[in-house]
Amino acid sequence: MTVLDRNLVARTKRRKSRNAIEPRQLIAMNLFWRNGVRVPIIARVFHVSKNTIYYKALTGSADSYPNSPGDEHSARETNAIIDSLGKDEAWTKYVKEEEIKAINEEMARELERREAE
Repeated sequence: MTVLDRNLVARTKRRKSRNAIEPRQLIAMNLFWRNGVRVPIIARVFHVSKNTIYYKALTGSADSYPNSPGDEHSARETNAIIDSLGKDEAWTKYVKEEEIKAINEEMARELERREAE
């Protein structure tokens, strides 16, 4: 009879963060949201959960959201940076061309899905 590999079980239970999110990306996410892009679309483009976006880029931390070491950059700081620079200047400084293209493509896919229903 084959025995369950306990070492593999333990190794697959360990979670490591999928993607380290740069502060610049948090600012970009916030700016897309401020421009009316829906959070699920932003989540798909940046490969993060909706909760991550709300808690790290938009509204701040919450008891229900686990904060990891190294999460010093908060939603409060993100909003303060954008408010101090102004939305337009922050957009120019923090949003990359490929992110705009990816958001536009994802919104087009979303529209196709809705029209197909």
